[in-house]
Amino acid sequence: MGDDDSEMDSDTSDNDDDDDELGGPKMPSPAVAHQSCVNRIRAMPQSPQICASWSESGYVQIWDLSSHLTALAESETEGIQGASKVFNQAPLVTFGGHKVEGYAVDWSPLVQGRLVTGDNKNSILLWEPTSNSKWTVDSTPFL
Repeated sequence: MGDDDSEMDSDTSDNDDDDDELGGPKMPSPAVAHQSCVNRIRAMPQSPQICASWSESGYVQIWDLSSHLTALAESETEGIQGASKVFNQAPLVTFGGHKVEGYAVDWSPLVQGRLVTGDNKNSILLWEPTSNSKWTVDSTPFL
């Protein structure tokens, strides 16, 4: 019985060593060069490649992440593991009208492109889509 136990222990340790050699799962991760830390990010329900981010520096930005999604799809079909790429692209819109940091960002599920943002001083702003991937921001805060 003692011999069987020692064989089982050595088999178990061999399996553990194999896991360490593999280094765990790897996943492609294209990144956006963002000007500061991101507090919130939300994808538009009707067009998930369009995202709004709120940074700790107080800026709300809208991004078209189509190229990022394409890079992920290509890395999956090509079998590239662990590949990462940083995209230095400009946001579609940058808005610095909030006076303080905030966290509330949400897209309308009913009106494509309509966005609401809110900051820590209770200022809530409404973003309305216009033509050519542009937005107007109603700077009159909701009360």
